[in-house]
Amino acid sequence: MNEFLATFTSPAAWVSIVTLTFMEIILGIDNIIFISLVSDKLPKSQQKRARSLGLLIAMGIRIVLLFGIKLILQLQEPIANFTLLAHEFHLSGKDLILIGGGIFLIYKTVQEILEKLEDSAHKEHNKHVKSFFSTIIEICIINLVFSVDTIITAIGLTKDIYVMMGGVIFSSLIIMQFSGVVSEFINKHPSLQMLALSFLLLIGAVLILEGVHVEVSKDLVYFSIFFSLAVEMLNMKLQKSFGARWQEDEDLSYICFMTFNEILKDIKAKKFSPVYFFHGAESYYIDQLNDAIDAHALTESEKSFNQTTLYGKDSTPGQIIDYCLRLPMMAERQVVFLKEAQMMDKFEQLAPYFAKCNPQTVLVINYKKEKTEKSVEKILKNAVTFEANPIKEKDLGPWIEDIIKADGYSISEKALKMLIEFLGTDLCKISNELQKLIVNKSSSKRIDDVDVEKYIGISKDYNVFEFQRALGNRQKEKVYRMVEYFSQNPKVAALPMVTAILLKFYSELYQVKSGANAPQASLATAMGLSEKQIWLLKDHINYVKNFTIEQLENCLMTLHEYDMKSKGVGLSNFNYNELMKEMSYKLMR
Repeated sequence: MNEFLATFTSPAAWVSIVTLTFMEIILGIDNIIFISLVSDKLPKSQQKRARSLGLLIAMGIRIVLLFGIKLILQLQEPIANFTLLAHEFHLSGKDLILIGGGIFLIYKTVQEILEKLEDSAHKEHNKHVKSFFSTIIEICIINLVFSVDTIITAIGLTKDIYVMMGGVIFSSLIIMQFSGVVSEFINKHPSLQMLALSFLLLIGAVLILEGVHVEVSKDLVYFSIFFSLAVEMLNMKLQKSFGARWQEDEDLSYICFMTFNEILKDIKAKKFSPVYFFHGAESYYIDQLNDAIDAHALTESEKSFNQTTLYGKDSTPGQIIDYCLRLPMMAERQVVFLKEAQMMDKFEQLAPYFAKCNPQTVLVINYKKEKTEKSVEKILKNAVTFEANPIKEKDLGPWIEDIIKADGYSISEKALKMLIEFLGTDLCKISNELQKLIVNKSSSKRIDDVDVEKYIGISKDYNVFEFQRALGNRQKEKVYRMVEYFSQNPKVAALPMVTAILLKFYSELYQVKSGANAPQASLATAMGLSEKQIWLLKDHINYVKNFTIEQLENCLMTLHEYDMKSKGVGLSNFNYNELMKEMSYKLMR
């Protein structure tokens, strides 16, 4: 007791305690960085408790080790000797702890970096999946490594165990007091997170090198860390000054609604807007514009540091703004893609950034939703906005012809009809199939029904288009032959799809029959046909010669009946073959 009082009443002892406390704080920076990043994997409610418990464990381990100084000193005695590449190595217990700790630290850090860089578009984010217990175990392991190193350093500074205890306790309390602030600051800024992880990689490498007796200057290591941190702080300060300068500029906020071709033309000319807002239910056009920005905004070498892809479900407005306020590295601009933005909580909190954008950032927002909320549209400023609506069926034929024409090809009417009936209105699917056709077609520049059958797999003789043609011409033998084929190959013509197509077909025939004396132009308008689809009307005029108005009405009633049956309404057992045959027989009466 007298020795304890003598120590803490001595001015020299307090100088040693202050010095040791400062040293312990410096050496504890890597520990608090590790604890902050590991605890961030826990739910928000458990993070503070994990940090506090982790730092208490660190303090406890160091105090326990102080009472086992003799054991610690024995750890410095060689226990293994070996020769590698003509060099002799004498490893002690301390060396093995340092090597093992360094490997563990590098492994955990690399794992964390890969998780942050991982593309998580089609899977859940890994955050908040660790258990509290496993997190504390990881903290204990790394604390043991750091504690052995710092205790040995403390022994070199003083031999008084009470002075060492004072330094350990005071430094732990100070670090514990500010750990929450440090952790929150690191986790709030993605660039600082990566810098912190880089620090841990460096510390892990230093631990391994020390374990194999390769001298590494701690002063140089910590100088590098603090220098990098200072540069990052200056960068953040510079971003804020840019923000202040933008606020002084004239308000140029606008919302610009442009067509697909107008936006594409500007992108190819490298005329970029600070914000693009692509929304709507048709993903084809949105994907095309994204691909164009990806191809023209940055070179391949620039993309490594200046192109970021974020996802609405895994991102907060604050993180997105933080990414957008960064400055490009060795490039004219940086590009930030925000995909699945419709899944992000509190999207409206991006409003401050939309009001004053970073002129060196291109933010591309993909909001793939059929209807965009008014609250979202209200905050959009400085944005080029494009709404991608699903294509209307009447425009599908001209769209396919335009796509094919752009590649220098043409298509026959029958092939076009086969594509429309078989592929529907999914533009992405149609585009992929057209590319397949074009890639495989080598000789003629004309795509016909034989090509569609050969390269897409749609039979030119046994498909829904030919089926309705046979029905329109009332060719009983051909209709029944095709029904037999469909019965053996139900995937070729699923009954719900067939009834939907035939309902449209017979409805058009009914319109033509009812307006037999009307001009063709009026009939085409009523049916929603474009000028390029007039040939369909001519076919219909020929078909209706085979029907009376009563027959067409009965056909429509039959199709409604079997449309309901194909969906299981009023049936206990669904027999595709029988339903298809029954429906076809009634249509041909």
